[in-house]
Amino acid sequence: MSTLFLHLLLFAVQLLLFTRLLRRRFTSALPPATASTTPATVPSPPQPRYIVFISFRGHDVCDTFFSHLHNHLSRHKKILTYMDDADLARGQSISASLSTTIESSTVYVVILSPNYVGSRWCLDELVTVLECEERYDKRVISVFYGGVGPGDVGEQRGKYGEEGSILRRCHCL
Repeated sequence: MSTLFLHLLLFAVQLLLFTRLLRRRFTSALPPATASTTPATVPSPPQPRYIVFISFRGHDVCDTFFSHLHNHLSRHKKILTYMDDADLARGQSISASLSTTIESSTVYVVILSPNYVGSRWCLDELVTVLECEERYDKRVISVFYGGVGPGDVGEQRGKYGEEGSILRRCHCL
């Protein structure tokens, strides 16, 4: 794994957190708008519980990239990062508590690895992440890992093509 890549990803997460902080401070300093000029508001998400939520396929990245990323964010940078270490039964849908955890995170990192698309659990997480991105104007950082590229996902090539019907069914594409 490239140390430069890890540092660039960490920089991207920190930049997103910094811009969100500036936006909050700047917005709170503005005078309140009148009712006639108030634009459509974005619903407020639950109180932040975690700064970063990482969605990943354990078999592909747990002992490699993910463990390095989680360790660096949580230990070295002191960024509260959610790590799902529960044993998940095959075919089980994500729990309400995990859904709440996703909603109450500030930034999402989705590690798209070769077997990510083959996991119903990962796809359910991805749907929840994308819904939160749209509903709460949150940021998602996509990491293409293990030979998966943006074209594989967008053009549904390789395993992403084989499982493309699942991606369409869960409205990920």
